[in-house]
Amino acid sequence: MPPPILEVAKYRVGSVVVLKPSGDVRVRNMLVLRKEFEELADRPKVRVAVDLSDVTFLDSSAIGLFTNVANRLGAGGGMLFLFGCNKDLGDLLEMTNIGEIVPVLRDLEELEGIEARGAPRAG
Repeated sequence: MPPPILEVAKYRVGSVVVLKPSGDVRVRNMLVLRKEFEELADRPKVRVAVDLSDVTFLDSSAIGLFTNVANRLGAGGGMLFLFGCNKDLGDLLEMTNIGEIVPVLRDLEELEGIEARGAPRAG
């Protein structure tokens, strides 16, 4: 049986591109998310946020993907944000210390506030 396809919606908050995956984000089903990141990472100074509000599970490959994308975006003057995670995902992200590399925001309103003020650039 093939792995379930991860659905990823895309929208904007100001100049920030927001990707919103739904369901479990695992190594076996995150090709769609990886492709979205690949397309965006080629743009200079792009800011990307991942809305985790519909994500029920992240495996270690997803954490690695976020870290790699954050570094790649940062090298081009861009930035990656994560937001909207439930308590379990928040605990996981805190345990992995990903916040040292990728800003983890509470919700969409916090992202909108950062966008309105002009988000800090990675670097």
